[in-house]
Amino acid sequence: MQDKITRAIEDCDLFVVLWSKNAEASGWVSQEVGRAGALKKTILPLVLTEGLSLPGFLSNLKYIPVYKNPELSVSQAREIIISSYNHKCKNLATIEAKKQKDKEALTLMGIGAFILWAMNK
Repeated sequence: MQDKITRAIEDCDLFVVLWSKNAEASGWVSQEVGRAGALKKTILPLVLTEGLSLPGFLSNLKYIPVYKNPELSVSQAREIIISSYNHKCKNLATIEAKKQKDKEALTLMGIGAFILWAMNK
């Protein structure tokens, strides 16, 4: 089970942590958040319970206090998730465009090399 969680953290683009009394008491949650941080993942804490403060390793992050207004919080989280997804799509499109340009350049160089070779025969 832990291997699946580790792989999921490695593969994620946005790590959402639901911060509650149970999360605060869990050593596993802290380790998982630490792993996400070490992998430079964007971390979105959602604080579910009033009066809970984020631990030191999360205290510098912006968080959404779900307990204050659950409907607004879900809307805010949704916007952050959509923005993260759109950012990933844009990055992937940029990478694909670069790959295509590189492929075209290599094709042209190959054609040029073939023409030079043929002219020297």
